[in-house]
Amino acid sequence: ESIDISDPNTPTFVDSLILPNSDPYNLAVSGNYAYIADIGSDDIKIIDISDPTNLNFIGSLDLGMEDFPSSVEAAGNYLYIVGTDLYELIIADVSDPLNPIIVSTTFIDDGLEALTLSGNYVYVVGGNIKTVDISDPLNPIITDSLDFSGSSDEVVVSDNYAYVNVFPSDVLLVIDVSSPTQAILKSSI
Repeated sequence: ESIDISDPNTPTFVDSLILPNSDPYNLAVSGNYAYIADIGSDDIKIIDISDPTNLNFIGSLDLGMEDFPSSVEAAGNYLYIVGTDLYELIIADVSDPLNPIIVSTTFIDDGLEALTLSGNYVYVVGGNIKTVDISDPLNPIITDSLDFSGSSDEVVVSDNYAYVNVFPSDVLLVIDVSSPTQAILKSSI
């Protein structure tokens, strides 16, 4: 759905788009496009949002798998994708949104749930947090890993800290990621 929030006190419905056989799970926006991680069809849907009153499905990126993508982030001409049973970070070039292509896949770990971008790094969580250098999207490099007890489906990086929710213990981890080669657990709340 497209919602006008120019007046936050009265958000207004603008448009919606129905995607048949689709189960949207996660979303990233970059420029005039929205990228939807679709667990119903195991792909990434690409939506032209340049006119919020007329949303248009323009294509999809087939991930070549039977497991669903759980998290997608967009930066520049690239998408970064992980999924619960993917075991890898997928990077796709979307400079031509009508013809997206996967440019690299990097084995990370099992049970990947979420990722976030910060500068030249992707932080991926599941049963641990991995730091991945993406300065060369064709050759991502894992630079660090920090294990923790439990699992996570959300990570946010702000300044030099990663904030990771962990379940089933309902704990928030604060991790110093100022050094991409040595994440340090600072506290748990």
